[in-house]
Amino acid sequence: METHRIRPEGLSASSPENFRLSTLDHTVTHNYCTWAIIFKLGDVDSAATITEGFKRALALTLGQCRHYVGKIEKNEHGEFSIVKKADSTVRLDVRQLDHQQNGHYQSFSDLEKTNFSAKSLGDPALLAIDGMTMSCGHYPSHIGRDVSAFQLTFIPGGMVFTIHQHHLVGDIFAAASLTRQLAGNCSFIFKGTAPPQWDEILMDRSRFITPRVIIEDPKPSPPIPQKHPDWLPCSWLLFHIRQEKIVELKKLATPADGTWISTYDAVIALIWRVLTKNRAPIYKPDLSTQAIFMESVNMRSRRKSSLYAPARGNCTRT
Repeated sequence: METHRIRPEGLSASSPENFRLSTLDHTVTHNYCTWAIIFKLGDVDSAATITEGFKRALALTLGQCRHYVGKIEKNEHGEFSIVKKADSTVRLDVRQLDHQQNGHYQSFSDLEKTNFSAKSLGDPALLAIDGMTMSCGHYPSHIGRDVSAFQLTFIPGGMVFTIHQHHLVGDIFAAASLTRQLAGNCSFIFKGTAPPQWDEILMDRSRFITPRVIIEDPKPSPPIPQKHPDWLPCSWLLFHIRQEKIVELKKLATPADGTWISTYDAVIALIWRVLTKNRAPIYKPDLSTQAIFMESVNMRSRRKSSLYAPARGNCTRT
């Protein structure tokens, strides 16, 4: 495995910057999130060529989404900021999994046959950086850890790109925006297309930071709660539904009287039924009580501000 330190490129790449965490940032979960994107490669695609081009595209992206560079440190407000120094870099690991000690690693076609199920991916440690995998806790007071890292894993006939980011840096929509920006820079490097648009106002977090309230007689913060003793082991699940199955599902979910139902509603109803069926025998809830189903809603695209004009949102956490 090779480890590279990627230095951001751009006008502000070498300038020290301080991105103060917003007021709401301190209320969210303080852990790393991991995202994996699987690519199919042709016979002419060279791992060395892809790696070099990808390194340049990532450097350009980090020069734009600069809050992904640096570490979380204390600031003069008694809070925390993402601090990018002039020499800050981001880790990129490149791993070849053509052959392992226990035999041939799964090929892209093998993963495709299983609809890219998480189980078919094998040991997740092979695709991720230790200490930055999903739900690894890292509180702001633990100074010195990078806020993001990336890994390219080449498998027979394909490649897995893994994004590691601390939740204080970005949520799932931020990860999606970062991926789109990176894809645009990859297209610029590999295909010579126009570079993706970027607006520096996206780095302005001031609107999300409220003035600090001075408390005359502050009380010490309560200790961080530990895991509930009745909490059972859980898993992160990735659902992949083929397009033809989506069409079939919507047809089955449509009421006989012709009432319109969205594809989204049909998928959510299926997930709710499957999860409830499997969780009820384990947690044994009182089925007579009202169930609660919650989901996060992205407010970026619902704002009329020009800051959120692109439908894809922005690369900052809000």
